[in-house]
Amino acid sequence: MAERFWNTLKVWSQKPHVVNKRLSGVASIANWKCMSQFLSWQEIIEKHLVLIGLDEVEIEKRMDGMKWSKAEHWSTEEHEENTCLASIRKCLPKQKSRHQTILELEIIDFKLKCAVYVPLSAPVEGEIEHLISPCPYAVVLGSSDIELNVFK
Repeated sequence: MAERFWNTLKVWSQKPHVVNKRLSGVASIANWKCMSQFLSWQEIIEKHLVLIGLDEVEIEKRMDGMKWSKAEHWSTEEHEENTCLASIRKCLPKQKSRHQTILELEIIDFKLKCAVYVPLSAPVEGEIEHLISPCPYAVVLGSSDIELNVFK
């Protein structure tokens, strides 16, 4: 089950247009790595809510200040068990007239066996549909299933 979970996350992380037909893809802007220090997926989201609404340069400064160090993009084959990887990704819409490009923070915590996604761009008024989830969410590998949790 764990191998399927990580492979599924890799698809969602690197080729989300396979799952979400409104996307044409994602562009990774910056990547970081740190030792896993979080106790839950909720804590990961709470600590990174301060990044919402900031521009790319300011987000990078804040991440560096949160003890994250620059890294290459993650791989399911090459990770340490107590590692967290973060990425700022630009979600690119297929229909630019209907959707805006959205920045999203992706954090993969291999110790907690979860992936957290925080939309960083505020939605533009009058948008017809959301391109991605408008609220933070987490995908967690449980003992016998995969959970999708929405942060409120």
